[in-house]
Amino acid sequence: QAIADYAAQKGVVIALENYARTPGGTLAEIQSCLARIPALMTNFDMGNYSLHGQDVPAAVAALAGRIVSSHLKDQTGNPADAPTFLGAGLLPLDAIFASLDSLPQRVIYCFEFRGGEDALGRIEQSLAYLRARG
Repeated sequence: QAIADYAAQKGVVIALENYARTPGGTLAEIQSCLARIPALMTNFDMGNYSLHGQDVPAAVAALAGRIVSSHLKDQTGNPADAPTFLGAGLLPLDAIFASLDSLPQRVIYCFEFRGGEDALGRIEQSLAYLRARG
């Protein structure tokens, strides 16, 4: 708590991410941390909430004003698969983005999927998905 408070005094935001398939990654666990540390915010990872079997749009609503950034990716439904570009998986992206769009604050978006072959292509496909949304 002291670190988050000190950072806030200096104008720095510390954001906790819900990491995939590890303790501390569920909505309840993130909410518990945020409740104990008011200066702490969260980086909302849509794919990781999905991997924890959580309702992703409901998680956005539950964390509302504490979300400062979000990792954008899609999931195939197979937990062993790496995250993929937006629109290539099974996440309810329209509902997730509607929830994120309804937040009163600006949220920083960052694509998060593995490099490897055709990383630029996955970025371009994700950008095309976002452009098509309007």
